[in-house]
Amino acid sequence: MKPDRNCAECGKPFYSTQPTAKHCSRECGLINRDRRKTRGVVLYDLFIEHMQGATDDLSAWDTMVEAYDRWMKEDAERAKRNSD
Repeated sequence: MKPDRNCAECGKPFYSTQPTAKHCSRECGLINRDRRKTRGVVLYDLFIEHMQGATDDLSAWDTMVEAYDRWMKEDAERAKRNSD
């Protein structure tokens, strides 16, 4: 069968009978899941710190925004690498 999409993690073309498939293999799916889980934990921890008053109002928010910016750059690099 001819590949009909590219893997969201590694960029390799693959075919799937599942219309919602985003990854070419279980390994790529797990890598993506683990990265998303790690990012969620970081944001959750910052949010809890903010809600408990452990940091001033803006420092937790600034850290969250910095993390988001860093993750967006990482994702853009991954997408660029996958399209080459």
